[in-house]
Amino acid sequence: TQDLCQGLDCYAEQYYKPLRTPPEMFYGWSSWDYYLGFPTMEDIKENARSIKNDAFLSKRINVISIDSGWFQCPGDWRANIDFESDRAGCARWITNEGFIAGIWTMPLLVSPSCRLPWTKPDWFIKDAQGVHLNMNMGDPLFRDVIFCLDFTISEVQEFIFNFYSKIRQE
Repeated sequence: TQDLCQGLDCYAEQYYKPLRTPPEMFYGWSSWDYYLGFPTMEDIKENARSIKNDAFLSKRINVISIDSGWFQCPGDWRANIDFESDRAGCARWITNEGFIAGIWTMPLLVSPSCRLPWTKPDWFIKDAQGVHLNMNMGDPLFRDVIFCLDFTISEVQEFIFNFYSKIRQE
């Protein structure tokens, strides 16, 4: 339609469907708020137990989310030495405590200290000369250089899909 109001009405009729039941609400605690990029599994456990044992918080918080700092380096998404088990073990512990487990990732950004830029160099965004672009915009979390996967490449899309499928399974 050429008429904006008529177009909006048409859009609303096509896509608006009232919810029959309200969605589940998620209220969470995130390690970032307390530890920035340096949490340990002991920190996660201490806070989850405190929330669970608090009369007010235990009725309101249902998600425990491990934010930045749990991994080896950006692009190597295995748990680091501050976590005594793998992602699945961390998620299992959080779930056994009665919470929904959450985890922070940034799937497209990869540190050059990881294996991926060296094993799959064609997967990354490059400049006109074919050099991997440094995507660090001054964020101290990334320290120096950070590369970005090129999501237009089908192998990268499959890699990301498989990564998140595994995280969901865990």
